Amino acid sequence: MSIHKMAESAFNNVSFDPDGRAATFEAEFERENRRILALCGQYGISPDKFIKKHEKLASAYLASESRCASWAITGPSRFPARTMEKRATAAHKHLAALVYFRENVERMLKRISRRNETQDDKKSVWLQKIEQLEKLHAQKKDINALIRKGKRQEIEDKYNTTLPVNFFGFPDYDLRNELANIRRLKAQVAEIDRARETKAESGFEFDGGRVEFEPEEIRYNVYFDEKPKAELRDKLKSRGFKWSPKREAWTRGAKTISIEIIKAILLEEARNAVH
Repeated sequence: MSIHKMAESAFNNVSFDPDGRAATFEAEFERENRRILALCGQYGISPDKFIKKHEKLASAYLASESRCASWAITGPSRFPARTMEKRATAAHKHLAALVYFRENVERMLKRISRRNETQDDKKSVWLQKIEQLEKLHAQKKDINALIRKGKRQEIEDKYNTTLPVNFFGFPDYDLRNELANIRRLKAQVAEIDRARETKAESGFEFDGGRVEFEPEEIRYNVYFDEKPKAELRDKLKSRGFKWSPKREAWTRGAKTISIEIIKAILLEEARNAVH
């Protein structure tokens, strides 16, 4: 049933002007549809899913509202007050869900369209940070060596600075912390290269879907032909997977999980489905 027909019948027993209220709802629905289309165009995202979601929420509200009645309209005689109170509460929840969706469409579109920081972006930042830390560390070591030789003036001339009277060099723990940060950043850069090399061909197919390795983001994406059961979703969540509307897949970073663990989850589920 179309939104138009549902709106015509939804307010018969709750409004003295059901036709007027239905017309107002329809006009609001069409106005919101146009707004969603415009926003999707602005963010370069296909509007199909959002329009369908809007229609689904509106239909659910109208269907729920059509089961409600007001004693002022139907008359107070033998009016099932408790039943109608429960139905009105349910209708209100559906209306709240519809309003929430309308208010948050742009936020969802921003999140989906937002460019994620890629692993290469991170790698570039880390390499720059390593270069800066190594340069700073070398300078501190050089200054400490000159301090030990009593060449404070040479330090001031070389680095165009004035040393405090009570400056006697950089402490050892400062230099050790810098070296630790350099090693940590180098390990992170190496982990990106290692993960891309070792996991590149680790995707596989299973009964009901497939797993793909995404080298740019170093992620595992699990694509299902149909929505997985709640039990399987819980297993994926327990292993750090999250649903990604942008990818239309269950996804998580690949650095800290092996493909064997993912196979154990999905292939075991496939075997259980057979038995």
